[in-house]
Amino acid sequence: MHIKKAKKLRMVSTGAFCVLGVIGFLGVFPITKTSDDAEATVTPATTTLTMTSSSTTASVSVTPMSSNGTFATSESADEVAFTVTTNNVTGYNLTIAGSDDTRQLSNTDAAATLDSISATTTAADFASGAAATYSNKWGYKPSFYNGAANTNYLQAPTTTAETLNQTTSANTTADTYTIGLGARVDYTKPVGTYTNTFVIEAVANNVAYQINYLDNSGATVTGLPAAEGSSIATASAFTLDTGTPTRTGYTFQGWCYGTADYTTNPTGCTGTTYQAGDNFVFTSYSSTSTNTANLYAMWKLDKLYIQDYTKATCQTDAASGNVTLTDKRDNNDYTVRYINGNCWMTQNLRYQGDTVGSTSTTTSWIMKSATSNISTDTTMTMTDLTAGNSYDVARYHVPTSTQIPSGLTANDIGVWYNYAAASAMTITGSSNQNPQTYDICPKGWRLPTNTEQSGITSYASAYSPVTGGVFNGGTLLTTGYGFWWSSTSYSATNRYYLYWYGSSLNTSYYGRGSGFYVRCVRS
Repeated sequence: MHIKKAKKLRMVSTGAFCVLGVIGFLGVFPITKTSDDAEATVTPATTTLTMTSSSTTASVSVTPMSSNGTFATSESADEVAFTVTTNNVTGYNLTIAGSDDTRQLSNTDAAATLDSISATTTAADFASGAAATYSNKWGYKPSFYNGAANTNYLQAPTTTAETLNQTTSANTTADTYTIGLGARVDYTKPVGTYTNTFVIEAVANNVAYQINYLDNSGATVTGLPAAEGSSIATASAFTLDTGTPTRTGYTFQGWCYGTADYTTNPTGCTGTTYQAGDNFVFTSYSSTSTNTANLYAMWKLDKLYIQDYTKATCQTDAASGNVTLTDKRDNNDYTVRYINGNCWMTQNLRYQGDTVGSTSTTTSWIMKSATSNISTDTTMTMTDLTAGNSYDVARYHVPTSTQIPSGLTANDIGVWYNYAAASAMTITGSSNQNPQTYDICPKGWRLPTNTEQSGITSYASAYSPVTGGVFNGGTLLTTGYGFWWSSTSYSATNRYYLYWYGSSLNTSYYGRGSGFYVRCVRS
């Protein structure tokens, strides 16, 4: 956004009287910048840059009194005066340039010229300096030059623009500028009008920006780029820092200009994603205020094993959403969530032993104490729950396609276990009220107590319950319900359980020979 004004310098001589002046095309010019960058979708704010002239002519009267030349300057009333205002937050740059590189004023009628002084000079030096240096020369005196107040006479500009002033902020009160003239003339110059054209241009400075790189984690992050601030010419002229942050247990996925969830993959960004070093584009930018962009680091959780995941970490990372963990025993993945003081699996267990060996009717599950919640390595002989209930034989059932409710998957349903299987054969017999200590949960995890299950009945959304039914007597029943074993005994033959029937979670008790789901809690 800029304003250009053509200024004509002239000297008029009549006998012993000369007038040197500036005539300009004057007015008020609000300029609005719009974007024509095809790659940048932006909504720029309107920026105004206004130049107003209150005096259209600068003149100097010269009466030559000597062959060495007589010096005269513009009176204040005879100077060009103009003002500049802008609402651009970074201000503007005011320059002057000539229409050619001769620096001369030309008298076209007499084929004569008046040369510019060759260097910046004071009025005193201009008036009394050597005639060979200053006689028949002219110069101009802007009130500002190169960003500072000026009282000297300057060599005329060439076609290469020179800065009169550069501001760094918006100004609602107009900045006032003047340009006066000085000339030293002897008798050798013919009477006439000497002119040349110069251009004064006001250009709004680049817009201001601030880029903030945010860790988006609430955890310790190293290598986070420092915030950056400066100015840019367009909304797409900024290159992001090439550094990448690091965070234990996570892989940096890039930057999100919008909203990001650090527990998800990059598709979790609501906005635009960038990689380190990418060309960044403001979705909206303004010339009337600093453009601030918050870039959120996007994190993908590395493969974390459920056996290594602590309750404290769960409380930090899974309080507001699920975290996915991998079971070392069979590489099955499970989501977990911190709910009402405990870290819970929010998917049903589908464990079928570390090593599986099968016959036509039985399966041997080999379990290792290093990865399962048992005291010593164990081999369990497993049969299917379709064979019926049992207190003494470990039984389980993997759902068939027809046993998976609509909208769910086999991973959602998991596996049904009777209590002998769920307890890793530590609770067997038709009369057994011993506290359950070991089970088929991953190492560091266990079956929840009845108290713990009762404590999450108001947290159904976080628990993510599913239906599917119960195996009883070799048959899958009440498929509109979901049932989960607890570790707490109700009687010699019954254990407490948590159940879901589509609208709420509740607890009750049931015979240990039947097949329920298993979800574990972190010890």
